Amino acid sequence: MNRVLGEVNALPLYGQVTIEDPGTADLPEGETGGERVVSTAYAIAVATRPDLDGEVNIVVMDGSEIEGLGTLVFDGELILTSPSLDVGNSVAATVERIHVGRTGALHIWVFVDPSDRPSSVKDLVDRSANEGT
Repeated sequence: MNRVLGEVNALPLYGQVTIEDPGTADLPEGETGGERVVSTAYAIAVATRPDLDGEVNIVVMDGSEIEGLGTLVFDGELILTSPSLDVGNSVAATVERIHVGRTGALHIWVFVDPSDRPSSVKDLVDRSANEGT
């Protein structure tokens, strides 16, 4: 069973939300503007519905159960320099710092729902290595 670590409703200005290492300047940029997700070593940007359609709900969870989370759009790692993630949209000033309890490489899966113009983003993290760091 997955455990919710934190949740935020963010206004997705420019039709995106981010999951990132707090304070990173290494933000991803798309090449075509049509990508569902783009990432760097320190941040992930997820395409969502337009901001005129309302906020996007972002949930960060710890666990391994992927059933019912939505469409998988990212399966990889983020490097964390602090034991937290910043999630939301910094341009809209709707960012929540969520404690994940570890630093270094963090495996993360990102799911969206619905698959086209998502209003929900679920981030599943694997905290099994270096738990409590």
